[in-house]
Formats: sequence, structure tokens, C-alpha cells
Amino acid sequence: AGVSEAVTRHRARVFRQMALARLDAPGCADAPSAQELARKALDLEPPQSFGRAASLRVLVAVLTAPRRQSAKDAARMSDGELAPQSVVDAVRGAVFELAAHPRVPAADCAEECRRLADTRRWPEDLAVECLAELGAQRLSSPAAFALAMTTRLELGAARASQAPGNAEA
Repeated sequence: AGVSEAVTRHRARVFRQMALARLDAPGCADAPSAQELARKALDLEPPQSFGRAASLRVLVAVLTAPRRQSAKDAARMSDGELAPQSVVDAVRGAVFELAAHPRVPAADCAEECRRLADTRRWPEDLAVECLAELGAQRLSSPAAFALAMTTRLELGAARASQAPGNAEA
């Protein structure tokens, strides 16, 4: 059993590395295969393992990575078009699982939520939903819960200060 577990962990690690390499390859717009590789790695890992936490991080990185796109698609996205709902749902699911995973520090989850808030590709409420999930998952840790709520307040304040008609003196 020990050898097969080691082989499975190694395969998952290779899949994670291949997924990240796909994203970094020049001229490679094959994001779906990067997603497939990240999901294969995730499927190989036991639920509470460090490997699963690493695979979740890779999946989130793959799902949220800027896509290599045509000039037409880039112009459309620069006009504020959101990611397709299926991608938003996949990101939500992956970040929610990341928030619930005991091997992922709350600060790392909060940072992922911040990254979502800083990108116009995602719905405005996605980061807040993710922070709410983080707070709900970490109720037993006062520090983690406080971090999630503080980050939510900071994002709300930043959004309010950027609202049209809200000029600071």
C-alpha cells in the first residue's frame, strides 16, 4: 500500500507541474487541458492531505489565470465583460473548497479572495462570497474568522470609495 500511495502522490505532483507549465508555455492557449491536468491531480489526492491543498491551489491558479486571447476577445474583456458563468462557478467551487481545507492557512484563502476582487473579470460579489465562506468554515478559529471579516470590510470600503459620485476630500 505504501508504494502505490507514493506513486499516486508522485503522479498528482506531476499533473500539478504539467498544469502550471501549460499556463506558462508561450503560445499555448490550451487552458482546458491545464484545467484537466489540475483536476486529475485533485482527484488523486485524499481529502484532507497536503497534496489536495496543493492541487486546489493549482486549480484556482489555472481557473483564474489570464487567458491568452485574440485582440477581439481582449478588447471585449477590457470593456468589463465578466468571465463565463461556468468559469465563475468553477472558481467559486474551488475557492470554497480551499477555504474549507484544514491544510490551507486562512491568510492564503483571504489573499485568493482579494485577488478575485482586484480583477474586473469576476463578479463583484464573488470575493465577498468567498470571504463569507472562509469565515463560515473557520468559525472555530477566532483569528481566521476575524481575518475573513476584516478583509470583507476592507473590500467593501474600497468598493465604496471607488463608487461614482464618491469623491474623497
